Amino acid sequence: MIDALLVLTGPETLTPYQRLDRREKIAWFEQWLLRERQEEFPATEQLVDGLYLRTIVIPEGSVLTGEIHLRGHVSVVDGDITIATEDDTKRLTGHHILISKPGMKRVGWAHAKTTWTTIHATALTEIARIPETLTTRIYPEIDAGPLPFDRRPGSMEVVCHSS
Repeated sequence: MIDALLVLTGPETLTPYQRLDRREKIAWFEQWLLRERQEEFPATEQLVDGLYLRTIVIPEGSVLTGEIHLRGHVSVVDGDITIATEDDTKRLTGHHILISKPGMKRVGWAHAKTTWTTIHATALTEIARIPETLTTRIYPEIDAGPLPFDRRPGSMEVVCHSS
């Protein structure tokens, strides 16, 4: 599994063409993962003063992909996980706070149990409606800017667990 992630490694500074190439590799990797046995990671959701927090616990040995985020947000990560994005591939061990830009999509491989919390600003007050406003499954939506909420595909994390 990690061999496929290593395909995503590259130079520190990427050209726009290289970013597109990594985007395509991430999409290919996700399609490859979809052929494997799928498991869902239950999410804990909280809403506090205009901040939506979503936490998942990723078991050791799990490989997963996330959605494409429409807006910038903060992630708090605690554990040991290798993450690949269109910008780079890095291993995160211990406690990290990440700033994510719009359009971010990640592939991850958990070397040990990892807790991942995303924190998003929102004006909505119904937790059930919030996730669909934060992510998309296709890049054209982010490249063209956010679509009205009722035209976007639903938000569902695609995961594959393999020990």
